[in-house]
Amino acid sequence: MEKGDFVVETVDLNKEFHLGDIIVPALRGINFQVKKGEFVVIMGPSGSGKSTLLNMIGGLDNPTAGKVYINGQDISQMSDAALTDLRAREIGFVFQFYNLVPVLTALENVELPLMVTGVPDKESRKRATELLGLVGLGDRLHHRPDELSGGQRQRVSIARAIANDPAIVLADEPTGDVDTKTGDEILDLMHDLNRNLGTTLIVITHDPAVAEHCDRLVRIVDGQIATDRATARKLLEISDEERQVFEELTGIK
Repeated sequence: MEKGDFVVETVDLNKEFHLGDIIVPALRGINFQVKKGEFVVIMGPSGSGKSTLLNMIGGLDNPTAGKVYINGQDISQMSDAALTDLRAREIGFVFQFYNLVPVLTALENVELPLMVTGVPDKESRKRATELLGLVGLGDRLHHRPDELSGGQRQRVSIARAIANDPAIVLADEPTGDVDTKTGDEILDLMHDLNRNLGTTLIVITHDPAVAEHCDRLVRIVDGQIATDRATARKLLEISDEERQVFEELTGIK
């Protein structure tokens, strides 16, 4: 496939952190691709490099070496201004602790990325209202974050992340601050967005339950991809011929 066929591609991606005279390698030659519409979960122990990889893909940090492509664009070579614009238009973020603006209502929080990219006020309000309805918060438009439950806050965060119809949504431990039942509801919502809207998702998590909702499960150990395989959900959707090829290549049946 050409680079343009991937929403995300990293090539020989390396990241080092300097702690005084000590060099700490966080990523060691990561080669990783995500196609449009995929739901990919990245797992690994603490310190494995999964959060660093997500930050590289999201343009929140610069690689020490290697390339990161978003929709075929090499973001590792972009100016700060160009990178800020790309993040606003092409990348949605969902954080463990929501990162909502506390003095704004749910509606105003979802409107923010639309306003940043120059969408007219009337259109922004209409889009934000529709998205909050889509995530089940049509009756909470004018509530501020401290008037919402953890699960409701995360739903606002998800609505905000998809407001500009980004190329990809990156989620960092999206169920990490809610109870199991609410976490399941958040995962069901993300599953629905992926299937019904075609939203491309990359999620990092410690929660094995998240893997039940994705197409691919990637495990990172010591800054390298240890395994990258299709999940049971994905295998249910492929043809017998595709399944046979998969089994021959991976040995997984």
